[in-house]
Amino acid sequence: MLEVIFISHANPEDNQFAAWLAAKLTVVGYNVWCDTTSLPGGTPDFWGEIERTIRTKLAKFVFVISKHSIAKPGPIRELALADGLRTSDPEFILPVRIDATDFRTELPAALITRVAFDFSSGWQQGLTKFLNKLRSDKVPIAKRADSSRAMQLWSARLGGIPSLTLKKPERYRTNWYRVFLPASMFVYESLPAGTEAVYPTGKAGRYILAFAPQSDYTMDKLPGNLFGEMPSEPTVYTTSLLFEEQGWPAERVLVATRTECRKALVELLSVSFEKLMIGKGFVRYDLSGRIKSWFKPEDIRLSTKAFGRRSRVLSGAYGEYRWHYAISADPFLFPFPAYAIASHVIFTQGGTV
Repeated sequence: MLEVIFISHANPEDNQFAAWLAAKLTVVGYNVWCDTTSLPGGTPDFWGEIERTIRTKLAKFVFVISKHSIAKPGPIRELALADGLRTSDPEFILPVRIDATDFRTELPAALITRVAFDFSSGWQQGLTKFLNKLRSDKVPIAKRADSSRAMQLWSARLGGIPSLTLKKPERYRTNWYRVFLPASMFVYESLPAGTEAVYPTGKAGRYILAFAPQSDYTMDKLPGNLFGEMPSEPTVYTTSLLFEEQGWPAERVLVATRTECRKALVELLSVSFEKLMIGKGFVRYDLSGRIKSWFKPEDIRLSTKAFGRRSRVLSGAYGEYRWHYAISADPFLFPFPAYAIASHVIFTQGGTV
């Protein structure tokens, strides 16, 4: 069976790409022949080996187009041999371009009428279309992909080619918004009336977790505390202990367990986000799965200059309804305290839920 994919390229100028492509195809399971890995150093009759392979084993002949390959006699000789074979496959030769070589004026005659795969804008983008072509042409594939062989092919070349790793800073954008917590947290047995309107809390078993110390619960700071109640004496914990497996207070001073306090902290973060949204004039819209989303009922245009765009509208008309951009926040504690912000599109009647 003809099953080999032969990669013809300029050696050593295009070895880097050839080794990469050979490794990628081998991972998928194709039988690949490339002189950088298939032709041991010191082979006495290397051209005879190349000629026998092209004449008797190939399913596809891949010609790597570059300014180097079209100017070197070796790749051109291999191309001429492949072009002279009588095969039933009209697309036996698959050209792939890796640089700015002009398709119209610089290609060898054997490639002028053939459709080339362009890898010059990105190797991975080109590979996706190239693999689709191999699949559509039903190029034989091994029963089992040989990932270890692919790693050997690639690793064998790393010592002889420049590193592909670039050491430079790179910015990533994420929907995780990190939260920096106060150093201490307070666990109360009871709190005065009106607390919930001012300070977020979370339920820790039969206790209440908060970041507000006892001195903050006074009449002037709690409008609902009409009778000047004071909270119970709190147990103070070091917040960072929540994120460690050791160092939790001994049983004799234990009020709430670490697990209870972690759950309470997640609840506190959720309540804090709700208070922030309400304070900023957002309206709550309940989604399925008990997800609380938040939107602005009025028309909003958001500046997006930081992302290379002028602005984006966050609401608009849709028939008799209005659509709104909404967000929800899912708090979590590990690997660090943060909110995962999700986007939603919701529909209202004139901004009314």
